[in-house]
Order: sequence, then C-alpha cells, then structure tokens
Amino acid sequence: MELNMTNSSNEDNNKLSVRMAFFSWLLCAMLGWAFAITLFVNVITEDETSLIAQNGPTTEDAQKMQQILPAAGSNVQ
Repeated sequence: MELNMTNSSNEDNNKLSVRMAFFSWLLCAMLGWAFAITLFVNVITEDETSLIAQNGPTTEDAQKMQQILPAAGSNVQ
C-alpha cells in the first residue's frame, strides 16, 4: 500500500466552485452598485448640515449680542 504525499488533491480544495464564484461575483456587483447609488444620491441631494454651516450671524444677532455683553460684566482692570 502506497501513500500519496502530493498536494494534487489539496490544490482542488483551494479553488472556488462555479457556484461559489458566481455568488461571489453577484455579491460584489450588488455591493458595488449599492455603494455607487448611495454615493450618487448623497452628492445630488442637499445636505441640511451644510446649509446650517453656511448661515453666519446677521446684524440683528450682533446687536442682540451687544445688548447681552454688558450683563456679563467687564473684564477691564
């Protein structure tokens, strides 16, 4: 009785079957399309946080702050 010490059977185990290769391609394609569509939608739609960040203080806000400022006390020595 002779033992087969070659790795010929092990090489076949490292390869994907046709079914697993198809499912991996399908999964990667679906994930890629989902990422692309999500990125496209985020680029197209306006983000509310960007609109808030662009709003600066108005002159009315500055006048209100000037009225509140004396109530805080003076820091001049």
